[in-house]
Formats: sequence, structure tokens, C-alpha cells
Amino acid sequence: MVRDTLAAALLSLGLAAGAQASPPAVFVNFEAGPLGLQPQGFTPNVPAGVPAPFLTVSTNNGGDALVVGDFGAQGDGLALKVGDVFVGDFDSDFLVLGFSTRIGPVGLSFGNDSAACTAPGDLAVLTAFLGAAQVGEASVAIERNDIMDQTIALTGGPFDRVTSAFTDAFGSPFTGPGALGGGLVEIVDNLSYFGFDRVPAVPAPGVVALFAAGLLGLAASRRRRRA
Repeated sequence: MVRDTLAAALLSLGLAAGAQASPPAVFVNFEAGPLGLQPQGFTPNVPAGVPAPFLTVSTNNGGDALVVGDFGAQGDGLALKVGDVFVGDFDSDFLVLGFSTRIGPVGLSFGNDSAACTAPGDLAVLTAFLGAAQVGEASVAIERNDIMDQTIALTGGPFDRVTSAFTDAFGSPFTGPGALGGGLVEIVDNLSYFGFDRVPAVPAPGVVALFAAGLLGLAASRRRRRA
């Protein structure tokens, strides 16, 4: 049922764009690696075990850790963690997804939103760029429950760079507050994106809802299989 919902969303977006030579969606759940500490600008694999097309993964500060691993309930199976060498976030780092072609829409699941390192009103923020210009932004109030049970998505496009950050209520990436004092690292999973030229610039609202519901449902399905 969950996979059917996501498949319906992807199919609807593809059909709205017209017949294509290949499926429009790319899905990255990090289950196919590579595992462990990754270099800046690495490319994760899609479930088939080949590199995800058009995609590079880095951080805004360039020296922060990118780790693919199993983080328990903070992730969804294998997931990607962004932070300062396996500890906290001491310099407002955040995830940068670079694309060698125009993409859109894009969405992902996020976790590790610990109440010990956050305050009420803190946000998950997805920001899109085309060249130097910011062209889109979405935000979601984090639930502060330290598990991966939320998703965030940007519709429309085109985009060639997307950032994902935990921020304060005003949208500023933070290194606290919280009793632990180490800030909050992002853990993300279930990244989905489309080649912009394969989908309509403004998808129908019902398709957008299906896309978001499919991401969340897929994450829940994977958690149940691991239980």
C-alpha cells in the first residue's frame, strides 16, 4: 500500500509531463552505500547499486563529516548524517545537494531532532537555488522526538542546488541550544528528485500531496520491516 502510494505519485508526475524515454524519478535510500565516512562531493548509490545521476553531496563548510550508517530510530535503515566528525554541530553546518542538471521537485525524510538539542519552534528547512539565486524554500516545524518520522519537499523548479538544515524559529542554522551543547546534526534519508524537464513546472496539488505522503509512508514501511 505504501509503495503503491509513492508509485502513484511518481507515475502521476511522469504522465503529467508526457511520455518519456526513461522514468523521471530518482530515489536514494542509502541502502546500497557507499558506507562509512564519505568525502565532500560524494555520490550515493540508488537501490540498484549504481551512482545516483546528476547528484553530489557535500556540506556548506567543506570540512564536516558525511557518514552513511545505521543510526537506529534517528534514521531509516541506512541513512546520511551531517556533522562535525561524529559528534555535534559546532559551526552551523548543513547539507548541500548539488545537481549537474536542472531538477525539481525534490523531497527527503529527516530525523535526529532531539529535544535535548532544540527548542520549541525550531525548523527543518529545505532551500533551493538556480545558479546564485534562491528560487524556493520550504520549512517544517520539527517534532523534537529524536526519530525519523517527518518529511519535507519542494515542488516546482528548476533547481540545481538544494540545502537541508535544522534552524531556529527564524531560519538561522544553529549550534544549539540544548543541554548537550553540541548542536544538532542532520540525519536524512529517502531522497527523491526528478529531472525538471521531465515534469511540469507546477504539479497538480493532488500529485504534490501524493508525493509527500509517499515519502512518509515509505519511511514508515521500512521501519516496520526492521522491527
